[in-house]
Amino acid sequence: MCIAGATVYVSATTMSAAHEPRFETTWSPAPPERLSQADIALVLAFRLRAMSVEAVVAMQACARLGAIHCVVFGGFSAHALHDRVTDTGAVAVITSDEQVRGGRKLPLKALVEGVPTHPDAARFWRMIEQHRVTAFYTAPTAIRALIKAADVEPAVHPRHFDLRSLRVLGSVGEPINPAAWDWYHLHVGGGRCPIVDTWWQTETGGHMITPLPGATNLVPGSCTLPFPGIAAAIVDETGEELPNGRSGLLVIKRPWPSMIRTIWGDPARYVKSYFPEELRGCYLAGDGAARDAVTGYFTIGGRIDDVLNVSGHRMGTMEIESALVACVDLVAEAAVVGKPDETTGESICAFVVLKRSRPEGAEAQRLATELRNWVGKEIGPIAKPKEIRFADALPKTRSGKIMRRLLRSIAKGEAITQDVSTLENPAILDQLAHSL
Repeated sequence: MCIAGATVYVSATTMSAAHEPRFETTWSPAPPERLSQADIALVLAFRLRAMSVEAVVAMQACARLGAIHCVVFGGFSAHALHDRVTDTGAVAVITSDEQVRGGRKLPLKALVEGVPTHPDAARFWRMIEQHRVTAFYTAPTAIRALIKAADVEPAVHPRHFDLRSLRVLGSVGEPINPAAWDWYHLHVGGGRCPIVDTWWQTETGGHMITPLPGATNLVPGSCTLPFPGIAAAIVDETGEELPNGRSGLLVIKRPWPSMIRTIWGDPARYVKSYFPEELRGCYLAGDGAARDAVTGYFTIGGRIDDVLNVSGHRMGTMEIESALVACVDLVAEAAVVGKPDETTGESICAFVVLKRSRPEGAEAQRLATELRNWVGKEIGPIAKPKEIRFADALPKTRSGKIMRRLLRSIAKGEAITQDVSTLENPAILDQLAHSL
């Protein structure tokens, strides 16, 4: 496979008992080859815990070619990585087995990625100053965390560092709230750097709605207008396109080169999930959005399905629920919902029924910690529920369906105003309202 003038040779080696896929790569110069449309449609999976020139070239090449690819960063367990690598049916995996730090070879499975607040919250600013960084692209979660850190410890505020080398700022992974946008623009960009607030998904393979730096008038909290060639729209639940000034479902009306082609082994699910019949052939992004009545600018709202967006990581509630009930000695049933979070955009709230009486006090805290660690081991630290509530049962209809809309309201601390007449056990709602 030839990418950006260099050949990546990828060979699978062994599969350990712990289901950890190991791959070896070599890199050598080669003239570029012409790729066919079929080649561009192939899935590429990356397990990139070590950033390298090869990784940057490969990812840039995929984005520019419109090749479908899956980027897997650190924070996932061996089992979760195994599932992602194998389930994609990838034709190539570009990765590395180890990296060198301080002259020492470190196996990737033992590598702990850094965070923007270690060793202190000035890490990013120090890096920009030292290396004269010109483009800085991060997530709203990180920005909000750094705002809090600067309020608590003024010495780590970006005003104490020379950030004049910056030319452009970026935001990715989740909607950025206007207050964080303003702080980012003023204190990091010095009021002069455009912020490229991008909306896209793994499934889209590239930016879909984004301002063009220097060309698009910016509005805090808005990703502005679709990228040239992208036909984005807001529709209602019947697929009827809504005028500017209204909010509804975000859809893409026409195909684009890097779009998702199928779900491995389940094409019916692909059609049902992304092209529901009622939307008349439009791609359903799964996000709610609104368009400004005057400018037509898009502002992305929350998720409309059971996908959580925690610090820019998209996870299905079913995956976390499955991990919880996999603790078979302890958990009888679990339901997971998202709730707004100032720092991570959305946090995970789990409602759990144990195979024993409902715990209280210190015992409940201990069991909650045990279950968080279990989920972290099964999926990865990013999937640990921030909040776990124990109950004797979950709110269900008489047909046995869990009423998740009620759980979402409870998690947010909202009063239950919906109709609960179909509930099998309405008394359980009071119990679920109490957090640890």
